[in-house]
Amino acid sequence: MRKIEKVLVCVDFSDYSQETLEYAMAVAPPKAKIVIINVIHARDLDAMKVLSSYFNDPAIVEQYLAKNTDVRKKKIENLVANSFPHLAGKFEFLIRIGMPFDEILNTIDKENIDLVVMGSKGRGNLSRTLVGSNAEKTFRHSPVPVLSIRQRKSSIPPEIQGQ
Repeated sequence: MRKIEKVLVCVDFSDYSQETLEYAMAVAPPKAKIVIINVIHARDLDAMKVLSSYFNDPAIVEQYLAKNTDVRKKKIENLVANSFPHLAGKFEFLIRIGMPFDEILNTIDKENIDLVVMGSKGRGNLSRTLVGSNAEKTFRHSPVPVLSIRQRKSSIPPEIQGQ
């Protein structure tokens, strides 16, 4: 079995993100480096480019990327601070731009990742979808194991939960 030295944690700020990070920390060996990735979707950037051309202002795209990158880094820092404030140096944060599954697969190669931990569905998926499209594409094409995290639901029926 391959030694796990680097774990890639994929977060999209959906309900799965905190739990995904917690699972990654639970399965990662103590000396493993944790790389947290978030991807600014290419379609969002394309929409900003259209807006930019409509107003003939190329700075719109640059401003969008700068602001969005800062906001996302702060959200990732908050995820870490909520559960692992004493381990801040263990994490590396990456914000990428593109198709999420492509950026995840590229990061696996570039960063020599040994394990990927990600939610099974993201923000944009319909509730009936079993596996999100980015998760499915990552599962199918990843050269390393992918741990799929599902949001934990209570097994206690709602009518007796507060008793």
